[in-house]
Order: sequence, then structure tokens, then C-alpha cells
Amino acid sequence: MKKLIMISLGKGTAINLSMQLEKVFGKYTTIIPYGMDEKFDFDIENSLAVISSPGLIDMGSQLKNLINEGLDYIIARRVINHNYISELLNLPRGTKVLLVNDREDTANASIRQLQALGIDYIDYFPFFPGIKSYPKRDIAVTV
Repeated sequence: MKKLIMISLGKGTAINLSMQLEKVFGKYTTIIPYGMDEKFDFDIENSLAVISSPGLIDMGSQLKNLINEGLDYIIARRVINHNYISELLNLPRGTKVLLVNDREDTANASIRQLQALGIDYIDYFPFFPGIKSYPKRDIAVTV
């Protein structure tokens, strides 16, 4: 089987996502995490890249060049971890929370997913690295 190459904006996120992939695919293949600021030194012939967000393709010429050279890849679609949903369900209607994620688009996507699951009675405010301003809240939710 090909190696799975987890590519994310930051190395920390790539490591965390790789650990999740490891639980499912670890006995079948090797999973290697990369942040966008790293040199991609893997063999594209024997690799399948899992890209954490579609916006990453346009962020760096290194990744775009590998795709143009024939890198097999899929775009990951992250979903909410249902193991911790009960904590959100216990929040009162109208509770104001920061929804923390690694990028603006993934923070907003997480908010949409939670609302689609019916947890639409909470007031979510996206928070991500580089945000210029945000409302101060007592509760932060990470997904």
C-alpha cells in the first residue's frame, strides 16, 4: 500500500490528524505528517497525500507542483468528533462560545456542521490563528 502523507497548514495539526489516521490505517501503511512550511521529500510514486483543506493547494507552489507532476491526493473533509458532543448539548440556549480551529475556513465549516447537527442554539464566534479581533468569551470549543 502507498504511504499516506498528511499535509496541513501547520506541523502540529498534521501530527494530530496523522494520529487519527494511524488509528484506522496504521496496521496497513505508514502515515507521515507535513506542514506547509516543510520541504516535501517523499516519493510521489508511492504516496497518497491527504490534504487537510482545499485552500492549501493554492497556498504553496511546492504542493501545486507535486500535484502537477502526478501526486495522488484526496482532500480531507473533517467532521465533528461525536465523543464530546454531550458537553455542547449541556450548554444553555444562547451561550456565546469561541469556536477554535486552525484556519478561518475550517472554523466556519465546523460551525456549519454543528448547526446542521441541530446544535444551532449556541452563538458561535470563529477563532483561528491570525484573527485580527474577536469577542472575549468565557467558553472556547475546539474541534
